Amino acid sequence: MARATREGLKQYSSKRHFILTRAGFAGVQRYSAVWTGDNESTEEHLKLACTMSQNLGLSGVSFVGSDVGGFMGEPTNDLYVRWMQLGAFTPFFRGHSAIDTKAREPFSFNENVEELSRQAIQMRYRLIPFWYNEFYCSSQTGLPIMRSMFVNYPKDENCYRNEAQYQFMIGDNLLVAPVLLSTDSFKKFYLPEGKWYDWNGNKIVAGGQWSVIEVPLNKIPLYIKEGGVVPMQEVQNYIGEKKIEQLELVIFPSEKCEYTLYEDDGQSYEYENGKYSLTKFSLERDPKITKLLVTKLKTDFKNDRKKYLFTLLDTKQPKKIFLNDKELQSSVVSFDKEKNILHINTDDVGNLNIQIIY
Repeated sequence: MARATREGLKQYSSKRHFILTRAGFAGVQRYSAVWTGDNESTEEHLKLACTMSQNLGLSGVSFVGSDVGGFMGEPTNDLYVRWMQLGAFTPFFRGHSAIDTKAREPFSFNENVEELSRQAIQMRYRLIPFWYNEFYCSSQTGLPIMRSMFVNYPKDENCYRNEAQYQFMIGDNLLVAPVLLSTDSFKKFYLPEGKWYDWNGNKIVAGGQWSVIEVPLNKIPLYIKEGGVVPMQEVQNYIGEKKIEQLELVIFPSEKCEYTLYEDDGQSYEYENGKYSLTKFSLERDPKITKLLVTKLKTDFKNDRKKYLFTLLDTKQPKKIFLNDKELQSSVVSFDKEKNILHINTDDVGNLNIQIIY
């Protein structure tokens, strides 16, 4: 049914169609997204929303998610917020409920629920370039987007423990540890070996250990792996609301790291004819210099981007910064001494060679 729908729709329009199914055989991911079915507004089903999405990813179905808030029943305020926070980090993110339930939109709850839901949704929209790239990577490798911990760390025994199923990776670089009980004020989770950047706390955390942290209702634990790159954009109310003219690259530098960004028009099937672009971001650093290169690998798709904002985490204050051998002025560079974060604004003018001198 999913295949017939896709093939039929493709005959009548040059634009891509979104197809969603509740059931299918192996291979359904070639034609349709999948949601996990008629769940309930309970904490048990919030946990299942986390684990079932991971299981489907392991079965080859990457574009997957749950009915956020629960299909049947009525979620409490706190349960709804925690479900929105989880949903914002699942590949398929949709609020949905049965016809005989109360209105389920964020503004149907109190002002605090509305605001916390807005924060989760805005984070989702800021991460659209990151999500889009992970969908591309999944289409090329078959690896899930929302990954059980042992997918990335198969030799780490802790990643097979029962508690580890209540956290996950998005691709290679971002670890999410959602709060899955509305009454919980603390979250236990595991960080694999290496350094991790606490997105909320703006600090470096050592891996290879279990941690317990406080999680007020406005917090979902997020960690960037050392060497990780996360592309972001400004908030939109919906895709296509406005031109996106700046791409932010949040980088937690290691001695050497790289990231390749895929882009296309997001609407047509022209990518099948090669109309897409690939941009490689590579970084090397030592105590005296950091080199950041932007290399256009493929340019058959032209986007609206005019500028980059490079956000380097856990770095030192530079003495000088050069772009293609010309020193950058202080007006396009800022350094947060308290957080040790460097911001560099540049124009998108093709290949770039940035050298940061300490």
